Order: sequence, then structure tokens, then C-alpha cells
Amino acid sequence: MSLDVNVTPGVKCIDGCPTPSGGGSPDIIPIVVGCALAILVVVVLVAYLINRRRSQAHGYLSIDEDAEKSQDTKIASGGLRNYKVFEDFDSPVILDIDEERRLLEENPEYLQEMQKRERGDRFFGMNLSRGETGVFDIEELIQVLQNENASNIVTIAVPREFRYVDYMVIVTGRSNKHLFVMAEYVRKLFKMKRSESDKIPKIEGLGWGATKNPSSPAEWLALDLGNIALHLFLEPVREKYDLETLWSVGKEFDDLCNMKEDDYISLLKKHTWSSLEDLVPLDESSTEENKNLG
Repeated sequence: MSLDVNVTPGVKCIDGCPTPSGGGSPDIIPIVVGCALAILVVVVLVAYLINRRRSQAHGYLSIDEDAEKSQDTKIASGGLRNYKVFEDFDSPVILDIDEERRLLEENPEYLQEMQKRERGDRFFGMNLSRGETGVFDIEELIQVLQNENASNIVTIAVPREFRYVDYMVIVTGRSNKHLFVMAEYVRKLFKMKRSESDKIPKIEGLGWGATKNPSSPAEWLALDLGNIALHLFLEPVREKYDLETLWSVGKEFDDLCNMKEDDYISLLKKHTWSSLEDLVPLDESSTEENKNLG
């Protein structure tokens, strides 16, 4: 078998004799393999990025649940429980000019809502519709008081035979001003939610001065909300009057109701004469006789 080798006259082979005609260069194979691997890596990376963008657009990310749990454990163990983890779905949406103009055309109330949110309207997002059991449903009032940083909230169901209210709510405030702010906020929200037949409540209570302003040394404020009686106390005054015991176990087991009367008060009652004690109501029969005589 003969080999056809073409050698140019006057040229010396550096790396030995030329390869036989019809055979490919052995150095091209690694290059082709490397290019194929590079293209494959690029395709996989592009597919991953596209999938990630789609997941973000739908509000979730494809994250391994075990990895997510371990991350939450690390955050909790690191003492970061008081910090909020920001996510895409609860982040504010910033619109450009065209999008905002189009949204205003579709929803005219959007501008008013944004203005309220920007100036920090305390009533923004509140339910201004009247409740089912009254102006306030008990669950709604509790949520309002929690938002106003009321502490030690107690709810007592009042028996129907008392014909008073359905619930009594007792809370504690930090200061005189805090009591006033909570009471005034509940009253304003009541006015927004009420119907024409609902009477606007008055702010009443112990230490409530004639000026009725936050500087008055109010220690105990109360509002009659129709179906709910709301009491707002400072901590020492709340412990002193202890309405929880009175309305939960009754006066028979209330220490304040069963306290022994002061000796001086007993003495005054014993030696005090009232002109009304000897008066006896007229019988119905005698009343009818007087009418007939007249």
C-alpha cells in the first residue's frame, strides 16, 4: 500500500513528515469538544436566568424547602427575630408616568388613596362600614385598640338580663395623653362608621377636666359605644377599682364591695334622720277614692 506524500521542494518539515492525504488534524478534536461544552454551559445558564425571571414575575422563587428552613433557623438563632425579611410580593410598586396616568384614568380614587397614605392618614385602610352587632363589632374594636398600643386588653361578656351592654372592654394606657388619644380616636372612628340612628358617644371619666383636652389629668376614661362599654385606665387606677373582678365574679366575691364600712360613716348614718324615711306610698285603692271624690 503506497502513501502519496507531497513535499514542496526546498521546504523542510519541522514537526516531522506530513500526515497522509485524506486524514484530519488531531488538534481540531479538543477544540470542537471545548466549544460544544462552552455552548452547553451558556444554554443552561440562559435557561436558568429565564426561569428565575419568570418565577419572580409570578411572585415566588424556586427555592429548596430545606434550604429555606435552614435559613430561617439561622436568622432566628442569630437574634434577628425583630427584623422583617423583605420579599418581592410585599414590596411597593413604583409606577412610571404613563402607568400612573393610566391607573388614574381607570381608578379616579387612586390619587386620593395615595395622598392619604403619603400624609399618614390614621384612618387609611380602616373598615368604615357599620358592624353587624353595633357600630363596632367586638373583634374590630379589639383590633383598633391593639393598633393604638393599648395594653392588657380584657373583654367581659355582660349577661343579657342586666340590659346594659353586650361586652365590657377594659384597657390600660401609658399616660394621660395616651388615654385621651385612644378615646378620641375611637370616638372619631365611631362617627365615621355610625348610621343616623346611632348616638355619638361622649368621653367621660375620672379626672376629666372641664377643658377636656390632653393636658387634663385623666386617670379613667369611659365611652358608651352602644353594644360595648369601653374603659381606659392608668395602671394604678385600674388596680384600685378592679372592674374585672366586679364584672366577672360578682359583688358577692369582690373584696371592694365586701369591705367593712368605716366606723365614722356608720355613726353618721345611725344618728342622721331623713324626712323621707317616714313617707309611705299611697295605695292604689286610696288613689282611686281621691279621684272619685274630686
